[in-house]
Amino acid sequence: MSSLLEPGEACPLIHMTNLRVFTPTSDRMGRNTGIICTIGPVTREVPALVDLINTGMNIARMNFSHGSHDYHAQTMANVREAEKQARPFGNKRPVAIALDTKGPEIRTGNLKGAGEGYSEVKLEAGKLITVSTNKAHYAECSAELLYVDYANIVNVMEVGQLIFVDDGLMSLRVKEKKDGETMICEIMNGGALGSHKGVNLPDSKVDLPALSERDIGDLKFGLTQNIEMIFASFIRKAADIVAIKEVLGEAASRIKIISKIENKEGIVNIDEIIMISDGIMVARGDMGIEIPPEKVFLAQKMIISKCNLAGKPVICATQMLESMTVNPRPTRAEASDVANAVLDGADCVMLSGETAKGKYPLEAVSIMNSICREAEVAWFHSQYFYDIRRYGNTGLGALNPSTGPNKVCSTLQYNQVLTPSPRLRNISIANLPQPSLPYPQLIAESTCIAAVDASFAMNCSCIVVLSTTGATAALMSRYRPLAPIIVVTRDERVARQLHLFRGCFPLYYPEPKSPEISWMEDVDARINMAVKAAGNMGALVKDSKIVTVTGWKTGAGSTNTVRTLTVDEKGEIVTKYYQK
Repeated sequence: MSSLLEPGEACPLIHMTNLRVFTPTSDRMGRNTGIICTIGPVTREVPALVDLINTGMNIARMNFSHGSHDYHAQTMANVREAEKQARPFGNKRPVAIALDTKGPEIRTGNLKGAGEGYSEVKLEAGKLITVSTNKAHYAECSAELLYVDYANIVNVMEVGQLIFVDDGLMSLRVKEKKDGETMICEIMNGGALGSHKGVNLPDSKVDLPALSERDIGDLKFGLTQNIEMIFASFIRKAADIVAIKEVLGEAASRIKIISKIENKEGIVNIDEIIMISDGIMVARGDMGIEIPPEKVFLAQKMIISKCNLAGKPVICATQMLESMTVNPRPTRAEASDVANAVLDGADCVMLSGETAKGKYPLEAVSIMNSICREAEVAWFHSQYFYDIRRYGNTGLGALNPSTGPNKVCSTLQYNQVLTPSPRLRNISIANLPQPSLPYPQLIAESTCIAAVDASFAMNCSCIVVLSTTGATAALMSRYRPLAPIIVVTRDERVARQLHLFRGCFPLYYPEPKSPEISWMEDVDARINMAVKAAGNMGALVKDSKIVTVTGWKTGAGSTNTVRTLTVDEKGEIVTKYYQK
């Protein structure tokens, strides 16, 4: 039987019935899903960062909603130093730094008398409150008056629409628009109002610019710190990413821009955002206010599926292990949430307050590592490989909502996310149009498909990829092999960025190209490095099979060669790569 499953030979239902609950996860399998940790006061010192890296952190997130440039510069320097000291699995691990922008936020003003010990006031449901954009009211917020710093709020709001305050804990309904800067609202849900609380307008199309002056300054500062990626907050359309690239200039080609989808407009425009972004983050915090909470999981599954089809990395974030900010163990629901993000197809999962200010940052990373590994065992790798080959067109054509395999593979369209659910969906696989098998258009992608197919057929311990730009490794990740993808590159920035892609274990090869050794000897040296690293990870046993993917010449764009090798448990190659 072919190593590639044919329809009817297996199905997710049967696969799930064969999961072994009490069998320990094999130590031979590394974690394929990346872990992103937000760095804050409790984890910004070098010893704490070393512990995070050794426990499983791949990407360090700097939240620029808080802290000065000097504060973040020191934190980034500490990450670089910790990267040099940490030795997970006995290997040096590249660690990426991500700059998370503040983005176009809307906030309330200061409470009246805030400097005199007044920390909050109570808003009572049913009472009226005046919402004003007049700056004279900035420090006069009370139970009867609320200043909001969005000058155009009166023009974008309509009578009857809702305003959410403080992550949706309080809500106001517009009753009357008096003039260009004042509205009368009814308090629908009351609560304790403090100063500088966030405001969401789920029913309105906000016309704030994608980048504030502060964001522009933060991005330029990030360039001086040689960051690897940007998490761009509150992205609503493709033009927002264009604005960021204009600020970055030539550096845009070297930095990965990850669009955070946090509002209704971003969900509606998700296809064009995916096409122009280097990756997507499903930021469920503000999203859960902008759309009904029962729709958030639909948005998560839809966005992740679209990114999988497009071959773009996708991150699932917000409140994944929130209770571990104060507790040493997660709730059962949180553990299931992390696992389901992995099963949905996320490349990375993210911790926020758990590692920035929590009491148990190492425990949070450790349990997230364990949950991801268990979930990856439940992932139906071979069936996914079949599906992505059959329905995933090369490049971004798969995202056309009217034609192509997107109609088959991603039935959760954004209109379903944002509209009421019918009682019967009448979605039947038998009734869906069956597209013809799309053949790969790129030599590199054909090579990657062959390598992944071979890894399934031979139950390989790992796939070794020699890469200049990381493009081949990203293509390989798209097909989700069961075997870890060990990527060797001479570009340290590329090595760090590859943590975005599921299954990739990047290694930085510091030795420069030398005219004194042949190209084939150089290939051998890099493969040997990867195999020894696999041995240190415990991925090898006696007579392990590995697949190697290389180019026919030096430089980018030459990947076309797949070979198989046999190695022992110490990482020694039994069959030589090249016969002298």
